[in-house]
Amino acid sequence: MIKETQTDIGLLKTKCSIPKINNCLIPRIFINNMLEESLSHKLTIITAPAGYGKTTAVLKWLEGISIPCAWFSIDSDDNDPFTFWSYSCAALSNISDDIIDTAEYIFESQELFKASAHLSVMIDNLSIISSDFFFVLDDFHLITNPVILEGLSYFITYLPSNMHLIITSRVEPALKLAKLSLKEDLVRIQANELRFETEEISKYYETRGYFLPKEDIHKIERYTEGWAAALVAVSLSLKDEKNRHNVINNFGSNNLYIEDYLAEDVYNTWTRKQQDFMEKISILDRMCGPLCKEITNYAGDELLKELYTQNSFLVALDYEGIWFRYHHLFLNFLRKKLLKRDSSLIQTLHYKAGEWFKAQGFFNEAINHFLKGSHYEAALPLIEKHSQIPIRKGEFSNVISWIERLPVKYVENSFMIMIIKATYFIGTDDFKNASKYIERMQLALEKEDKNTFSKDFNTVYLMIKANFFIRQGNIKNTLLTIKEAAARGLTNAINTEYMDFNLFDISIFRAPYHALVKILRKNFNEYDSLVGNYRTLISTNPGYAPLIKGELYYESGKLNEALTELLNSIDEAVNARCTGALVPAMITLAKIKRAHGDIQGALEVIKECETKVAEFNKPHWNYMLNAFKVRLYIDLNDTELIDNWMKENRLNIYQNIIKIQEYELIVFGRVLIHKQRYNDANILLNRLLSFAISQKKDHSIVEISNLLAIAAIKDLNEEIAENHLKNALSIGIKEGYVRSFVDEFAPMNSLLEMYINRNTQRDKLSVYAKNLLNQTKEAAKHFIVPVNSNTIENLLTAMEKKVLHLIIDTYTNKEIAEKLGITIRTVKAHTGNIYIKLKVKNRIQCIKKIKESSM
Repeated sequence: MIKETQTDIGLLKTKCSIPKINNCLIPRIFINNMLEESLSHKLTIITAPAGYGKTTAVLKWLEGISIPCAWFSIDSDDNDPFTFWSYSCAALSNISDDIIDTAEYIFESQELFKASAHLSVMIDNLSIISSDFFFVLDDFHLITNPVILEGLSYFITYLPSNMHLIITSRVEPALKLAKLSLKEDLVRIQANELRFETEEISKYYETRGYFLPKEDIHKIERYTEGWAAALVAVSLSLKDEKNRHNVINNFGSNNLYIEDYLAEDVYNTWTRKQQDFMEKISILDRMCGPLCKEITNYAGDELLKELYTQNSFLVALDYEGIWFRYHHLFLNFLRKKLLKRDSSLIQTLHYKAGEWFKAQGFFNEAINHFLKGSHYEAALPLIEKHSQIPIRKGEFSNVISWIERLPVKYVENSFMIMIIKATYFIGTDDFKNASKYIERMQLALEKEDKNTFSKDFNTVYLMIKANFFIRQGNIKNTLLTIKEAAARGLTNAINTEYMDFNLFDISIFRAPYHALVKILRKNFNEYDSLVGNYRTLISTNPGYAPLIKGELYYESGKLNEALTELLNSIDEAVNARCTGALVPAMITLAKIKRAHGDIQGALEVIKECETKVAEFNKPHWNYMLNAFKVRLYIDLNDTELIDNWMKENRLNIYQNIIKIQEYELIVFGRVLIHKQRYNDANILLNRLLSFAISQKKDHSIVEISNLLAIAAIKDLNEEIAENHLKNALSIGIKEGYVRSFVDEFAPMNSLLEMYINRNTQRDKLSVYAKNLLNQTKEAAKHFIVPVNSNTIENLLTAMEKKVLHLIIDTYTNKEIAEKLGITIRTVKAHTGNIYIKLKVKNRIQCIKKIKESSM
């Protein structure tokens, strides 16, 4: 039995190991010199057709240097984002022991992975490695998925300075490399550089015992054009010493293809036994002795080693010489040969391979072989059984690809596949297709009502249905379904662990399950009933129930009530190790500290949260926590810490907006406003507003609209400020938001006064705005932060500075209005803003504070 370490998602160790190279390889000085350049560049791309020795050149060069290297041998099954990045992490674990531990949980969550959380975690983890290292992506031409290409482009852009990436490919990778080229941070090696020159060809054959005259070397060079695979094929044909001269003289000088030559002068040199063996094992992407014996009935170990020593286009995947693969060039040749024999033979071979992999515990490969051989009856039970854990973790990529290869009748008649499809469509917000599969599940259960089948899966069906309703905000049906599930009781068919409702949002108001807040607002008793029923279905309370209450209390302005619930949430979340509840609870707790002017206390809460996040090994939350700290740094006007964050966070106003980076980008918008870069802030915030609207995230829309209004009023554009504030107020009054406005303090005070002065009619929005203004003024009394000499420069707008200068010079409001060409009402508004920002009540206190700060 062949033993091989695998992770829970079925990674193959051999794909992440540096392949073994042939001892007869010759050093290539010119190529080595070019590869040396990769030590001082981020990226090296080696492109050439099949058989040009791309992989071999890199392997031979790496053999002569002492720098660590991670290796990923790509095949066609890796053209999937989840698989590609899982293998990349596994390969890089040879450089950093911590990378799998820190990123693995992201691969267990569909939403976290879709949000590309793994990329930042990988980059940060790799950047702390003390030495330089290489990462080789071999055969990258097999990657065409635009999601992978986009992610790798991002990864390359922010590649740590100590990391050097080498990509080998038959074609130019479709990556965004313009910036690297401009920075001269890219090395390119192409077919012309890889071609063997005359002297190299001569040395190549000498290492194999063929001392050929120069005339023959030139003939070989003309025929092969320095193509490494062709040189190997020629060397195999030279074994027959008597016909050696005829072989060389009969080369076709214009033949650019080697397939006929492979057939006549390589394939035909084997015994019939070797031919049959090589053709049959060509169905395999990787092979070992016992596996080959199982499907061919030949002595697998013996024949593999025999053919490998003869350089018969086999590549060793490990140093032990256990696992091999074909050179791609020859693999295609052999598969064509096998296809001409008998299609039923191919089906039989795939079945035998599937059974072998299944017996060894390699279920992914077993399923793939059963599907390739059209053995659906064998594949279906494995898919049903081994899909449950990935689906619970939110990992759908492999499972969905398997299901798509099954005939329709198997999909329609499998309840587990209905579960998988329904869960997948709900997770991707494709509610139309999700509804179809939920209906099919219901019909199947009704049809088999008295069967054991229905008893096992009824609760699963109800939980999926509840998930379906709550993701759409259907409160009534959510309550009914959870109640029914609790009444039926838990079966062994579902996991008794809690569901992590929140993967990367700093507030439950913004998480996919924000409808829970609406249930609570509407009826506390209904909410408590929902919580009670749901808790009968799980073994551990994750902390969401009190978190939702705590957040709602806080948003409503009831800080004392919020505190009790938040502390309960933190206790439960720590016990359940649920970061999705812990982080929002502690951030809201920090907000309460901030509301009382205790900025240092708020920072201490976040520091404690960072410690717990580290214990739970969920580092992606650190980006949100760091962003929240920057909001506190803005309060403190700590420009140094703000600038440090700006340098480290890898954000720009034009980047693609994804869910996991939404909050960071909102804080980035705050920083741009703080630095008076209003045009940049407007560009970014308007893009964020469109994104939040598309995601139907009212809480985000309000915060972004408020920031757009603040940027506008600071830039002296009251009309635009009014429009954005009105948009925020329209949502806020409907949702009962208070702290989303009050927490902006002085800028919100100015906005609300401006809005009320410009809208004198007594309507619902004006009344709401006046109520918010009163609460903002009251809250501002408690929000007292240290004032330093930079406060005036950074907190006041350009016009406020002009007004302040005239106040200090004892000008009256009327005189200030005349000097600046503005109305007295506008002067009063600016004066009021200045007093609030400087925490003073009148002119005398204002002038005194300015003089004290300048001492």
